[in-house]
Amino acid sequence: MHPALLSRVFFPALTSPQDNPVEPTVIKTGDDTSLGSFDVNLETIVAIHGQNGKGRGLDAIAKAYLSIGKYNVIELDWSGPSTGSYNDVKDNVYPVGALGAKLLDYLATKGLNLTRVHIQGVSLGGQVSGIIGGNVTAGKIGRISVVTSMLHILSQ
Repeated sequence: MHPALLSRVFFPALTSPQDNPVEPTVIKTGDDTSLGSFDVNLETIVAIHGQNGKGRGLDAIAKAYLSIGKYNVIELDWSGPSTGSYNDVKDNVYPVGALGAKLLDYLATKGLNLTRVHIQGVSLGGQVSGIIGGNVTAGKIGRISVVTSMLHILSQ
């Protein structure tokens, strides 16, 4: 993957609506000031869109979780590297997943219990989810869920 594409991967996060502004805080690995109201004691959802997805399109997932309780919801926005044909995008999955794993390892150093993390990926975002789970070194992820609509590719 071209380094410029990797720089277009973002981790916007929302916590409970009363504690966080409408716009999410973008968490940056290693930058404690970017944590905003992220609460390491809450269950954390990581939502990942698929190919040609839009990171802010995951807002519905964040709103649904925040409407039923207190959660951290991180939207792994890889809009830049996920754009293009399947053959162009598939090679970007591993580096994006490795970035996600580094973020969760960093959050674990701040006290996040990785067994309270639920990663949810759609389509190629599901592949990213598995790569995150396989590359996290600070512990085991509690749950990984994948939804795929790639039957047209898988059946070939």
